[in-house]
Amino acid sequence: MPTTENKTSKDSAAVKVIHIIDVANENFTKLVNEAVNVQPQYALAISNLQQEYIEAVRNAIQTITSLEKQFANSNDSSNFNNVVVSDTVRPYIQGFVKQSNDFKIYIWIIVTLTPESVDLIRFRTL
Repeated sequence: MPTTENKTSKDSAAVKVIHIIDVANENFTKLVNEAVNVQPQYALAISNLQQEYIEAVRNAIQTITSLEKQFANSNDSSNFNNVVVSDTVRPYIQGFVKQSNDFKIYIWIIVTLTPESVDLIRFRTL
Protein backbone atom coordinates (compact mmCIF):
# COMPACT_ATOMS: atom_id res chain seq x y z
CA MET A 1 0.00 0.00 0.00
CA PRO A 2 1.54 3.38 -1.03
CA THR A 3 2.38 5.65 1.77
CA THR A 4 1.42 9.29 1.85
CA GLU A 5 5.10 10.18 1.61
CA ASN A 6 5.59 8.15 -1.62
CA LYS A 7 2.45 9.66 -3.16
CA THR A 8 3.63 13.18 -2.33
CA SER A 9 7.09 12.58 -3.87
CA LYS A 10 5.49 11.12 -7.03
CA ASP A 11 3.16 14.11 -7.28
CA SER A 12 6.12 16.44 -6.78
CA ALA A 13 8.08 14.66 -9.52
CA ALA A 14 5.10 14.87 -11.86
CA VAL A 15 4.77 18.58 -11.17
CA LYS A 16 8.49 19.07 -11.94
CA VAL A 17 8.17 17.18 -15.25
CA ILE A 18 5.09 19.19 -16.20
CA HIS A 19 6.94 22.40 -15.32
CA ILE A 20 9.90 21.35 -17.52
CA ILE A 21 7.53 20.62 -20.40
CA ASP A 22 5.80 23.98 -19.93
CA VAL A 23 9.16 25.80 -19.93
CA ALA A 24 10.23 23.91 -23.06
CA ASN A 25 6.93 24.84 -24.71
CA GLU A 26 7.43 28.52 -23.85
CA ASN A 27 11.02 28.48 -25.10
CA PHE A 28 10.11 26.82 -28.41
CA THR A 29 7.24 29.25 -28.88
CA LYS A 30 9.58 32.20 -28.27
CA LEU A 31 12.05 30.72 -30.75
CA VAL A 32 9.39 30.37 -33.44
CA ASN A 33 8.12 33.89 -32.76
CA GLU A 34 11.66 35.27 -33.14
CA ALA A 35 12.04 33.37 -36.41
CA VAL A 36 8.78 34.91 -37.64
CA ASN A 37 10.06 38.38 -36.77
CA VAL A 38 13.40 37.88 -38.53
CA GLN A 39 12.12 36.00 -41.60
CA PRO A 40 11.26 39.09 -43.72
CA GLN A 41 14.74 40.54 -43.11
CA TYR A 42 16.32 37.18 -43.93
CA ALA A 43 14.32 36.86 -47.16
CA LEU A 44 15.23 40.42 -48.16
CA ALA A 45 18.93 39.80 -47.46
CA ILE A 46 18.91 36.65 -49.61
CA SER A 47 17.04 38.44 -52.38
CA ASN A 48 19.50 41.36 -52.29
CA LEU A 49 22.44 38.95 -52.44
CA GLN A 50 20.90 37.19 -55.44
CA GLN A 51 20.40 40.53 -57.19
CA GLU A 52 24.03 41.48 -56.53
CA TYR A 53 25.24 38.17 -58.01
CA ILE A 54 22.98 38.60 -61.05
CA GLU A 55 24.38 42.10 -61.60
CA ALA A 56 27.95 40.82 -61.20
CA VAL A 57 27.31 38.10 -63.80
CA ARG A 58 25.82 40.68 -66.18
CA ASN A 59 28.85 42.92 -65.72
CA ALA A 60 31.23 40.02 -66.27
CA ILE A 61 29.44 39.01 -69.46
CA GLN A 62 29.49 42.57 -70.79
CA THR A 63 33.17 42.99 -69.93
CA ILE A 64 34.17 39.70 -71.54
CA THR A 65 32.20 40.30 -74.74
CA SER A 66 33.46 43.88 -74.93
CA LEU A 67 37.05 42.68 -74.67
CA GLU A 68 36.41 40.04 -77.32
CA LYS A 69 34.97 42.69 -79.65
CA GLN A 70 37.97 44.95 -79.06
CA PHE A 71 40.30 42.06 -79.79
CA ALA A 72 38.40 41.20 -82.95
CA ASN A 73 38.41 44.82 -84.13
CA SER A 74 42.12 45.26 -83.40
CA ASN A 75 42.99 42.45 -85.81
CA ASP A 76 42.61 42.58 -89.52
CA SER A 77 38.87 41.93 -89.94
CA SER A 78 39.28 40.29 -93.30
CA ASN A 79 41.65 37.68 -91.87
CA PHE A 80 40.10 37.33 -88.40
CA ASN A 81 37.34 34.98 -89.54
CA ASN A 82 39.95 32.78 -91.14
CA VAL A 83 42.07 32.39 -88.00
CA VAL A 84 43.34 28.88 -87.55
CA VAL A 85 42.77 27.65 -84.00
CA SER A 86 45.61 25.51 -82.76
CA ASP A 87 45.01 22.05 -81.34
CA THR A 88 46.17 23.35 -77.97
CA VAL A 89 43.55 26.10 -77.79
CA ARG A 90 40.65 24.19 -79.37
CA PRO A 91 39.68 22.20 -76.20
CA TYR A 92 39.54 25.43 -74.20
CA ILE A 93 37.28 27.09 -76.73
CA GLN A 94 35.05 24.02 -76.92
CA GLY A 95 34.97 23.87 -73.12
CA PHE A 96 34.01 27.54 -72.94
CA VAL A 97 31.15 27.02 -75.41
CA LYS A 98 29.98 23.92 -73.50
CA GLN A 99 30.09 25.78 -70.19
CA SER A 100 28.07 28.65 -71.59
CA ASN A 101 25.47 26.17 -72.89
CA ASP A 102 25.47 24.33 -69.54
CA PHE A 103 25.06 27.66 -67.77
CA LYS A 104 21.99 28.45 -69.88
CA ILE A 105 20.50 25.07 -68.94
CA TYR A 106 21.38 25.62 -65.27
CA ILE A 107 19.66 29.03 -65.26
CA TRP A 108 16.62 27.53 -66.98
CA ILE A 109 16.44 24.81 -64.30
CA ILE A 110 16.71 27.36 -61.49
CA VAL A 111 14.13 29.71 -62.98
CA THR A 112 11.68 26.96 -63.92
CA LEU A 113 12.00 24.28 -61.28
CA THR A 114 13.05 25.99 -58.06
CA PRO A 115 9.80 27.87 -57.37
CA GLU A 116 7.81 24.74 -58.18
CA SER A 117 10.03 22.62 -55.94
CA VAL A 118 9.60 25.02 -53.05
CA ASP A 119 5.83 24.95 -53.54
CA LEU A 120 5.80 21.15 -53.67
CA ILE A 121 7.82 20.91 -50.47
CA ARG A 122 5.56 23.44 -48.77
CA PHE A 123 2.35 21.67 -49.81
CA ARG A 124 3.76 18.26 -48.90
CA THR A 125 4.48 19.37 -45.34
CA LEU A 126 1.06 20.98 -44.75
